[in-house]
Order: sequence, then structure tokens, then C-alpha cells
Amino acid sequence: MKKINQRQQAINRLEEELARESQRKRKDDTRRKILIGALIMGKMRNSQAFEKEILAELDRFLDKHIDRKLFDL
Repeated sequence: MKKINQRQQAINRLEEELARESQRKRKDDTRRKILIGALIMGKMRNSQAFEKEILAELDRFLDKHIDRKLFDL
């Protein structure tokens, strides 16, 4: 019985570690997206040509009404 309990505890620790790693990866991905977005938005503020290019790409890329509304498309 003791070995089964120890085994289950080891499994639980492994599952918790995997969950933490997955959460860290999601947070890192979100941070990358925020930083890329900030870079692009900054460039859009400094260049009307770049802004038009990005908005044209978004117009082709976005299909959900709620997403298009964010960019006045």
C-alpha cells in the first residue's frame, strides 16, 4: 500500500510540474504577442504607409466581426 501511495505521489508531482511548464509556455507566448504587437503599433504610428499595409493585411486576415471591429474594418 505504501509503494502505491508513493507512486501516486510521484505521478501527482510530475503532473503538477507539467502543468506549471504548460502555464509558463502560455505566459511566454502571450508576452511575445504583446511585445510584437507593441512594436507593430509603434511602427504604424510612425508611418502611414506601414499602417495602411498592416490594415490591408488585417482586412484579409480577420473574419470575425468582433475582431474586425477592433480595427474599424
